[in-house]
Order: sequence, then C-alpha cells, then structure tokens
Amino acid sequence: MNDMFREDRPAEGTPKVADVPSLAPDLAARHEPFPLTEVQKAYWIGRSGTFDLGHIGCHVYLEVKLAAHDSERLQAAWQMLIEHHDMLRAIVREDGRQQILIDVPRYKIEHRDLSSADPASARAEVEAIRQRMSHQVFRPDRWPLFEVRTTELDSGNAAAT
Repeated sequence: MNDMFREDRPAEGTPKVADVPSLAPDLAARHEPFPLTEVQKAYWIGRSGTFDLGHIGCHVYLEVKLAAHDSERLQAAWQMLIEHHDMLRAIVREDGRQQILIDVPRYKIEHRDLSSADPASARAEVEAIRQRMSHQVFRPDRWPLFEVRTTELDSGNAAAT
C-alpha cells in the first residue's frame, strides 16, 4: 500500500486536533441577535435590488411527486422540523443581524385540489404556481422564510413544492 494513503498519518499541512479551536453552543444566548456570515451578508445585500442583477432571493425550489399523500402526516412532520431546527425559525432583522425566534405560529401547508380539473387547466395552474414559487423573494425580517404547499393532481397523486 502506498504510504501517502495511510490513515494513521495526517496529510501534510493538516492542523492537529490540538490546533483547532473547540466550539460550544451558547444556549443561554440562543435567541439573541447574531451577525450574518460574510456569505449570508452578500446574499442579503444582493437580494435588495441595490445592484443591477439583484432583487433575487437565495432559494431552493423543489417539486416532489407523491404517490400517496397524507396531508395530516406531512403537516405534522413539517411542524416537527420547524420546532426542532432553529434556522427554520430564523429571520434577518432590519439591522442585518439574524435571530432565531422563540415562538412562531403553527405553519399551515397550503393545499390545492386540482383532481377534478381538466388536464389543460390543471397544467396551467401548476405552471402558475411553479412560476410564482420559483421566483419569489421573501421579506427577510418576516417569518416564515419558506413556503411548502401541495397540489393534488389526479387519483391521489400530489406534488409537494
């Protein structure tokens, strides 16, 4: 075996464990405002419309086809995620600092039933939803900074976006 790939020998220039500072969460200050990282600050400034190519929020848009849709279970699961993951309760304040909100209202996943619509109308409405959601810019100082919705298409199939 080539010595370069031995696991017991760190790569050249790799810091030793003793050289790496330890991090510990400050749970007492968990809900206090704190600074944005440099990347977050760039996204925050860029989304403002101050620049020619601005007024675009950093986002992810995803569609998932669900064969069996249980709206109550999906709603409960998403609510558990919000309660468990602090950053799903985060906002960016007007002063440019972020803050984890202690309490937020229960999130309601919007559902649109297009199962009885004719195929052309259903396609047009799904495309309108897609266009709106894939280009929306949330107000960073207002919770939530995400949108989850379902669209029932036909015979129990749904799309989660």
